Amino acid sequence: MGIAIEKSSGWMRTMRLMPISSVGYVLSKVASAMLSAVLPVVVVGLLGWGTGAEGNLRVWILGLLTAWGGSAVFAAFGLGIGLTLRAEIVTSIPGLTTTALAFIGNLFLPLSGRVLQVGRWTPMFGVSDIARRALTDGCSLSGVHSSLTFVLLDVGGWFVLFVLLAARAYTKSSGRA
Repeated sequence: MGIAIEKSSGWMRTMRLMPISSVGYVLSKVASAMLSAVLPVVVVGLLGWGTGAEGNLRVWILGLLTAWGGSAVFAAFGLGIGLTLRAEIVTSIPGLTTTALAFIGNLFLPLSGRVLQVGRWTPMFGVSDIARRALTDGCSLSGVHSSLTFVLLDVGGWFVLFVLLAARAYTKSSGRA
């Protein structure tokens, strides 16, 4: 929502004066969002540890790093939405979309069959699979295995797509090339 406020307040006109490319702008915003995501990830890790969640050090480190790294994908996604839509409608879209992606991405309950096959192509599936990989060795909750190459390409592909779409939206909203 912050980007929609920046857009409606005229900040994009100011950004036109800066010698930064559209992709550079988007990547700087993604980096800022990732910096903001450090604290919540640390708090979740501490809460998990404090409430007795079990796992070896490798599982904890990989899971928390993946949660933090996955924030880049969804930061680019949110940035694209914020740059594309008006500020007054942006507030509800990310929550609804992220919830839908979490459902189809196999986070809420074990999916199988065609629904899982479709869900494997979503950004949420890739991030969650990588986060659980240290525990499950690449098997979904319903026992279907995904290769590490596939999920890394899935996450990387979605990240690149979201960055490019956000950069295009930034270019259109600011009149920059």
